[in-house]
Amino acid sequence: MSTGDPICPQCGSMTPHFHNPQVVCKPGEVTPGFVEIKETATDKDIRKGIETVLTSIVSRFDQEIIALTEEELRARWYFTYDPSSSKEWNAYQFFQMLEMYRKTCRQWEDHHHGYMCIVERVRDKYLMPKIREFLANQEKHHE
Repeated sequence: MSTGDPICPQCGSMTPHFHNPQVVCKPGEVTPGFVEIKETATDKDIRKGIETVLTSIVSRFDQEIIALTEEELRARWYFTYDPSSSKEWNAYQFFQMLEMYRKTCRQWEDHHHGYMCIVERVRDKYLMPKIREFLANQEKHHE
């Protein structure tokens, strides 16, 4: 979209707004259901503040992961097999944890050992032992 293109394909307005779907907007007319969005200086300050807070949270999280030792990284596995729950529920919980753990391990491995063969390293070093343990628990508790 170039600078001169209208934002609204319905009415050609350059101003961000919403339309009432029941009303046909005509170019140059303010029709019922036309609501113009105006951003105040306070809105911009709030948006910038939220952006700063979220950026610092993500940055801090990244720093904490990178600072871990390999043993501390391995200790970030929080799944425990629940024999009182169904196989399906355990599988669901396991795969949710596995995905979070994979992302954390991948970030740590990338920083400490580079990105070459990272998928295989994370799979073989961190994930496969957890998958084997999960399958053994399934066989043990749900024969």
